[in-house]
Amino acid sequence: MFYTSNKFWVETGADIITTILDYLEVKVSKDEMEDFISQREYLNEDVNDNYEPIYINLAKAWEIVRVLVLKIKEHKTDKTKISEGWLYDEIILLYKTLDPTNRYLSMFEGKTSESKKFIGLLDSFIERISLTETVEPLLEFLGVAFIELLITKDLGELTGIYFWFMLECVLISRGYGPIIITEKSELRYIFGLQEKITIEIKKYLLKDFSNLKQFREVVNFWTNKIELFRMEKINLY
Repeated sequence: MFYTSNKFWVETGADIITTILDYLEVKVSKDEMEDFISQREYLNEDVNDNYEPIYINLAKAWEIVRVLVLKIKEHKTDKTKISEGWLYDEIILLYKTLDPTNRYLSMFEGKTSESKKFIGLLDSFIERISLTETVEPLLEFLGVAFIELLITKDLGELTGIYFWFMLECVLISRGYGPIIITEKSELRYIFGLQEKITIEIKKYLLKDFSNLKQFREVVNFWTNKIELFRMEKINLY
């Protein structure tokens, strides 16, 4: 399967991280990022002297996604929740890697109503790994959860990146493949749609926004990206 290929993780990680960094105005080439990931340069002692923290942290986080996917596939369980220790540790580590300050670590502890709701949404992401459903209903569900989290911003400004990595983890674990966005214009387009959705939800206090035109566009965009991966790249790995 493609997710067992090191080449897949290097090339896909470079695509995803390069696009994020480009959006954040951090200059990097895909070739440079591929070398950084494949050579595991993020583990070098002097790495902080040569690269910005976000550059390093995203590469480390992508490695955690890889480990998480392989553990999920190896574990094989009908019901998977983050309360299970083997999974919980990696999910916490993913957050700590993206945010070394650990500012929102308490959200993973389940001691407040906000934290319990947050963990419930995380569980709903992970539970989708073992459910039998086609890709579009899966993307619709993940999209709803993703938008809800963008509204609450439980992990501050890193909420979007963290849950984007979690979304990729679920899709790869299911064997569908990743959503790869390589153009900044496409990223702006999808972010713009998400912003319009959140505005509509807040303005009209919407409980069900799955039929909004903008939301359907997001789901269709994601679906097309997965289909593109399956048509053009999956057999390369």
